[in-house]
Formats: sequence, structure tokens, C-alpha cells
Amino acid sequence: MCGEKMSKVYFMFKDDDFYIHHLLTKSPTLQDEKTYKSLQQMHAHENYELFLMLKGDCTFLIEGTEYPLQPGSIVLMRPAEVHCLKINSDTACERIALNFEPKLIKEIDPKGKLLKSFTDRSLGAFNVYNPSEFSHNISSHIMNMTENDIVLEPYDRKLRILVNLLPLLNEINSAFLRRNHTLEEDFTSSELLAYINDNITADLSLESLGEVFFLSKSQLNRSFRKLTGTTIWKYIVAKRLIMAREMILAGSSAYEACYECGFKDYSTFFRAYKNKFGLSPSRHSAKSLINL
Repeated sequence: MCGEKMSKVYFMFKDDDFYIHHLLTKSPTLQDEKTYKSLQQMHAHENYELFLMLKGDCTFLIEGTEYPLQPGSIVLMRPAEVHCLKINSDTACERIALNFEPKLIKEIDPKGKLLKSFTDRSLGAFNVYNPSEFSHNISSHIMNMTENDIVLEPYDRKLRILVNLLPLLNEINSAFLRRNHTLEEDFTSSELLAYINDNITADLSLESLGEVFFLSKSQLNRSFRKLTGTTIWKYIVAKRLIMAREMILAGSSAYEACYECGFKDYSTFFRAYKNKFGLSPSRHSAKSLINL
């Protein structure tokens, strides 16, 4: 490979909204070693990135998670998600990378539905989609963006990228939703139950739990009911009432027990307590029966 350039650029386009390039990186010669290593440094962007693996022996490292890639793998990174591409062997690595500004999609999709596969997950989780997850070859959308057969004006080139980006994001989002459905079906009670019990006096609204487990309110409740036979909120209230009863029997006042056990309103606590145990908090005795 002596005398050859380490990287070959098949296509490149850049403006205020897009940066896309199609590259082939070969095994480095000795004098290229420093440049080669710089390509594999951890970095992050201020915009969204879509990466299509075309050929080579490569691994993506994203926020500590390693993803071996195969031809047709699509990799997603959101702003500030730290990542790097590791080229593992002498095999040439060919890929296409597209960076696009968040505002571009928000103008079209202000609710952010097309970007859920980027945003509705934890850092370094579910970054890679393989060809088997799609009903057809969606990588063609990315290939269409980099077609060099026609010389296009910047406006027309940008339009071609955009009209291919939108259906691509829609397909990826559908795959993301299918993954969520699978996660819901495989969801085990132990993780959620442990979290609730470890944080029983904290904010355990469905909104806050959804942010922790990256599931919607309906997904959380369906999964929990399927596994336990009750809703999340009924379980939380029952656990808090038992905790409050133990405090009252140990000498705490009803008011202390109410607020220390996570209730925000005493009248609500009073009614729930009496409904569960048959006695008001102030009249409860050690002979009361617990019926969870």
C-alpha cells in the first residue's frame, strides 16, 4: 500500500444543516500511523449523527458500550454522545456518515417523534441497528444521498438528502418501537420492584419512572400489572401505608408518618389509611391486620 493515500473520499457535502461524507479508510502505512490513530479518538458532536457501515472489520465504542459492526449496520449518536470508530484489522473500512442539525427535524416534526430512537434511550444504549431489523434495505436511503452520477446545485443536493432522511428516520423509529415492545414483553418485575422499594418515599410518578426505565406510562403499567396483578400506583400506596403503620406503632405521629412516607397531602393519606386498615391512623393498634 506504499504510495497510496490512507483514505479515499468518494463523496462529501457540507452546509449549515448537513455534513455527509462517504469514505474508504485503508490499512495505514507507517507514516500514516498518527493520522490513523487520530481517526479513532473518542469525540462527540453538537448535532445528530447517522453512520452506515458498508464493509470492513470495525467496532463502534459509544459511551463505554462496544458494538461490532456488519455490512449494513446503522449507528445512531445524539448530541454530546461520546463515541469513536475502531478499525480492527487491515481490511479497508468503507462507510457513510451523516451529521444533521436538530433544528432541521424540529421544524418538520416539533413533537420529536422521528428522533425518539436518538432521544428516548440512555447514553450508549441501543445505538446500532442491523439489516435484519428492517423489512427492506433502508441503507439505500443513505446511498441515495451520496449519488455522484448527477452534478447537483447545493440547494438540490440538500433537498435530495432531506427527502431521503425523513423516510430513513421513520423506518429506524419503527424498529426502535418494535424493540421497546420486545423490552416490554421481556420486562421483569425485579428491577422495577427493587427501584420502587429503594426509593419508596421519593417521587415515583409514572413520568419519573418512565424517565428511569425509558418506557411509556402505558408500557410501565401493562408490564407491572401482567407481572404482579396490580398497578404501580396501588403497589406504591400499599407499601407506603405499611411503612406509615410501622412508624405509628413505633410512636411517630400520624402527621410525621404521612409526610415521611412520601404522601403529599394528609387528607389523602388519612382516607387511604382508614380504607386499608379499617381504622384511622390515630386509633390504630398493634392488633390491626395488614392486608396488602
